[in-house]
Amino acid sequence: MIIEILISILLLLSVWANVFLIKRLLRVSENINNIAVSIEKFSKHINKVYSLEMYYGDEVLVDLLEHSHEVLNDIENFQDAYGGELNETSEEEATP
Repeated sequence: MIIEILISILLLLSVWANVFLIKRLLRVSENINNIAVSIEKFSKHINKVYSLEMYYGDEVLVDLLEHSHEVLNDIENFQDAYGGELNETSEEEATP
């Protein structure tokens, strides 16, 4: 009888811990996705600035543009490895 109660308590604690961890992982995943979307918007903005005649060919902007693409690729690789949704979110935002 006591063993059954202890097993039940341990099972409930295990379920609670799993739910807690899943909620936390979902929040982390959402935050990573938000960062990726933000960096993607930033990258597009840099592309627009770079395409302006006034800044076209500026080495600092070229380096910044390349760096933003590298960071975005790193985040996409991270999301691919851990099941992120950057591409789905980007398509949803692109669709009016």
